[in-house]
Amino acid sequence: MVTREALREFGADPEAAMRRLLGDEKLFLALLREFANDSDIGKLDRCLREGDRSGAFHAAHNLKGGAAVLSLLPLEEALACLTDDLREDPGRPWQEDYDSFLERLERYKKILEDDQ
Repeated sequence: MVTREALREFGADPEAAMRRLLGDEKLFLALLREFANDSDIGKLDRCLREGDRSGAFHAAHNLKGGAAVLSLLPLEEALACLTDDLREDPGRPWQEDYDSFLERLERYKKILEDDQ
């Protein structure tokens, strides 16, 4: 089971997420796993590779909302930077912020794997 301690070490705020979810631990754990496999992760990658900034923006924005609900602050922060990149002028670079998101996502997935 994913421990709150591991999430706190990652930089998340599991207590805030639990308050938001009215203390429903089972729902919290299910949503943590669901986030790691969210279809918008693949959509974000595909849209960025294809140069579809609008599609990438919408995928990143959806993911940012999910990260916020779960108080996965490092992911939320990386996605906020990426959505800003994609919202702004088409020439604004996004690769560095996308790489930051991917690195943080991998750390998050490792937490889920290690706590199984």
